[in-house]
Amino acid sequence: MENDEIFSESMKISWLDEEEINKTGDIKISKNGISKLKIHGILPREKKPTAMDWLSQSEGISKKDIFGRSAEKFIYFLDPSPSGFNIFDGNEEHSSESFSCYTTLISKNKVNIKDNCVSSMRWCLDGYENWLSLFIIKMKWKEKIKPEIEIKDPENLTWDTHLGNLHIDTEYEGSGGWGRPYINIKCINYIKIDFNQAKSIDECKNISIKMERFLSTIVSNYKLLSYPELYDLENSKINIFYYRQDINEEEIKPMGAVTNFGLLKEKFGHIFDLYMENYDTYMSGYYLYVTSSFPGIFTEHQFINYIWGLEALQNHAFPSEAKNPALTEKISRITDILNEILPKSEMKKRDRCWLIQSISGRDGRNLKEKILSMILKIPYEFDKDNLNKFLGDVVELRNTISHYGGKRTPDSPEYIQGMFEKTYAIKMLYLCSILFTIGCDKEIISYALLNSHRLTSERYFLEKYGIIKTN
Repeated sequence: MENDEIFSESMKISWLDEEEINKTGDIKISKNGISKLKIHGILPREKKPTAMDWLSQSEGISKKDIFGRSAEKFIYFLDPSPSGFNIFDGNEEHSSESFSCYTTLISKNKVNIKDNCVSSMRWCLDGYENWLSLFIIKMKWKEKIKPEIEIKDPENLTWDTHLGNLHIDTEYEGSGGWGRPYINIKCINYIKIDFNQAKSIDECKNISIKMERFLSTIVSNYKLLSYPELYDLENSKINIFYYRQDINEEEIKPMGAVTNFGLLKEKFGHIFDLYMENYDTYMSGYYLYVTSSFPGIFTEHQFINYIWGLEALQNHAFPSEAKNPALTEKISRITDILNEILPKSEMKKRDRCWLIQSISGRDGRNLKEKILSMILKIPYEFDKDNLNKFLGDVVELRNTISHYGGKRTPDSPEYIQGMFEKTYAIKMLYLCSILFTIGCDKEIISYALLNSHRLTSERYFLEKYGIIKTN
C-alpha cells in the first residue's frame, strides 16, 4: 500500500439502486479522501456505452451512485465521476472502467443513505492532547522500587448546543507490562455530537468541515482532524471519507495554541454554537483566517485574504452599524425619485436596477472606518491613534495591490518587509475579531493578545506599531 493510501480492498460492485452484484472492482482511498475505483468489466446501462461516449462524457456513460460489498463491509461511492475506460466492443470480459469519488462511506451494515440516517458523529482529537490537557496521572512510590500509578478521569465535559449534546470523551490504550520493564499509557480524546434530529450524510460532511475550521481557529493552527465516525439510528458505525486539500500541518506543541482550553471550558459549548450558527452567514469572514494561515502560502496572499476576511466579518457581524441615519434618509429620497422617473426613460431595466442598487449599497464609511469600528469593540484598550494610523496604512497597501498593481508614491508601503510586518499584525487583530463574534470574553481575548506563545511574532509587530502594550 502506498504511503498516501489509507484503505485498499477488492469487492463486488453494482449500481446502488440495483440488487444484483455482478462485477468486481478494486478501491483505493487516499489520505486526501479521494477514492479511486477500478471495475473489471462495464456496469450495465440501458444503452451500451461506446468509446465515443466516454470521450465526450455523454449521458450514455451514466453517473449514478455505486455500491460495493466485500466479505465484511458495505461501501457507498456517492456521485462518482468517470475517470477512465478500456473498452473492447466484442469482448466485455476484457473491458474495464474507472471512477473517482469525493465522498465514500464504509459500514458493516447496509445504510439507507438517502434518508436522515445519522444520529451522532465523533472525531478523534489526535494532536489536540496538549491543548486539552485532560490526561492526569499521579505516581507515588510505595516502596523504593514499586511505583503506584493513579490515572484520574477528566471531569464530565458536556454542553447543550442547537445541534444536540456536545461532549468530550476519553479512552485509554495501554501497552507493555506482563514481564516488560515499562508500561505505555495513551490517552485518546474524542469530541462527539449526539444530534437532536437525525442528519443526512451531506449535512454531516458540512458539519465536519466546520468543526475542523472551528478548532483550527481557536488554537490558531490548521490541524486536520481525523475523518469522523458517523453512527446510524441503531448506533452502527459508518466511516466517511471526503475530499480535503493536502496542507502542511504543524504540530500543536505544549503551550502552542492561541487560547487556553481551561479558560474556554465553561463557555466552550456556547462558543461552538455561535461559530456553527454564524458560519453559513459569515463564510469568508470565518474561513479566510484558517485557510490563509497554514505554512506555505505567500505573504501577499495572506495579507489580501486577511483584509477580505475582516471586511466580510464586519459586513455580516455589524451590518446595521454601517448605516448613517442621515445618509439612509438621503438615499431613500433619491431612490424614490429614480424609481418614479427611470421607468419612463429609455434606459434598459437592467441598467436601471444597477443604478438604484449601486446607490442603495452606499453606507458612507470607507473600509478603514468599518474595520476600525469593529476592532474597537474588542474588549481590550488598544491605542486608538496608532491603530487608526496602522489601519490607514493597511488599507492603502490593500488598495495599491488590488487596484493599482504598482507604486503610487515614492514611499508606497508595499515593500516585502513592510507587507510582512503588517500581515503579522493584522492577523492577530483578525483572530481577536473572530473570537469576539463567537462569544469569547475579555479574559480569553487578553490571553490570546498578551500571553499565548503561538502568536509571539504577531504580538511583537502589534507592539512595534504601538497598538498594544505588553508591559
